[in-house]
Amino acid sequence: MNKKLLLLIFVFIFIFLVFFISFQSNIFDTFTVEPEKDIFLEFEVDPSLQYNLFVIDSYNSPAFGAKYTLEYALVSLYKKDKKTPYPTDIYKSPFKEGGITTSEKEFLASFKPLESIIYIRVRGTSINSAGTFGLALLSSKNKKVSYKISKSIFDELHKDALKKYNLDQYKITDSKAIKFTYLVEKGKEYTLILVDSYNNNVFGTYFTLDGLWFHVMDENNNFYENIYVSDAEDGGITSLNSDYCAKFIAKSNIISILVEPISLIYEGTFGIKLEGEGKGLKPKEYDFVNPIGYESKIESLFSEQVIELDTIEIKSGSIVIKFNTQVLKTYYIYLADSYNDEVYQKEFSFKDLFFQIFDEKNNLLEKIYTSDITYEDQIGGMTILSNQPTATFEATGNIYYLKVKSFSKSPSGTFGLLILDSDKNIVSYQILTN
Repeated sequence: MNKKLLLLIFVFIFIFLVFFISFQSNIFDTFTVEPEKDIFLEFEVDPSLQYNLFVIDSYNSPAFGAKYTLEYALVSLYKKDKKTPYPTDIYKSPFKEGGITTSEKEFLASFKPLESIIYIRVRGTSINSAGTFGLALLSSKNKKVSYKISKSIFDELHKDALKKYNLDQYKITDSKAIKFTYLVEKGKEYTLILVDSYNNNVFGTYFTLDGLWFHVMDENNNFYENIYVSDAEDGGITSLNSDYCAKFIAKSNIISILVEPISLIYEGTFGIKLEGEGKGLKPKEYDFVNPIGYESKIESLFSEQVIELDTIEIKSGSIVIKFNTQVLKTYYIYLADSYNDEVYQKEFSFKDLFFQIFDEKNNLLEKIYTSDITYEDQIGGMTILSNQPTATFEATGNIYYLKVKSFSKSPSGTFGLLILDSDKNIVSYQILTN
């Protein structure tokens, strides 16, 4: 090898190291996301160039050797109208209407601008997410693009959705419940709409209450039965499968609706509308009252039954599990990996668990996942940081299949699984492929 070639190699390595160090230390701008807020950035770009967008949050901080605290930054690109999103195929890891970071040291999105102005919106995957993140937009010429901070659109979109669906907004605080009283006509049908952070996506709203539990009662405080889209003990919870959560025939001229958080540590806003004959009704009155207490009720139901997840090993990248069901029964799927193993006080090694549930005709069940994600144009679910089910559905057949894999391509590891039915029975399963 001649000296000239050695010199060229040395110069190349030196330039690479200088760029690498500079890239690591100077290229990322740091932002802070507050609860119920987003960061909305405007960029002037050249439509003839390709651009790479880099974002660092707590998930991929180790790969970049950085320290950021926002957990799973959700990033969306919009055209200059601030409303039309770019296609999801620009993202390395598509998620809902945008993309999320991967565990690798790589760009989050790569795209050619459709116009000379783009908007980039960053928020957490939960409405209450908060923390810091780093962001840099680089052109194909490795030039960093400067930004302008634009007005957050959370409030604007939320107000538009409230008006569109004629929803009234209320806030629960101090571990209280709200009891609404309505004047209705006995014998007529009514539809109840409730919206919290779980089903915000159905309505395009940004309510903050992290899950609610509700009951419809007659004038003697007797609970209505068999009226809820998604049952939860003797009441109902919000659903991703329907734009309403209960439908019933009034048994008297007065009804009450009791709304409370699933966990008494939660506070936040929710939306409500009671509709009869296509017209929205306003409550005669409402009061803050003591809640029934979903968690204490569930705790008592399972006081004699210790719930523990089975440990299952994945050996070759994915696994398919078959389980039997009864028609019209509700089933609860609990899943754990290394992300949420502390919730179940048990160690699991499989990373970035992505799962889907199929019926016996191989139809994918959608809108049943507590935390849903679009990965490689496939809809599924991911693990969550609570001991709530990661998926809930009502069986319409007798056989279902659970498929588990990793969206960061982890080839092997252990994960936890528990399947319960609405009678609190543990459902057995069969591993088909591994």
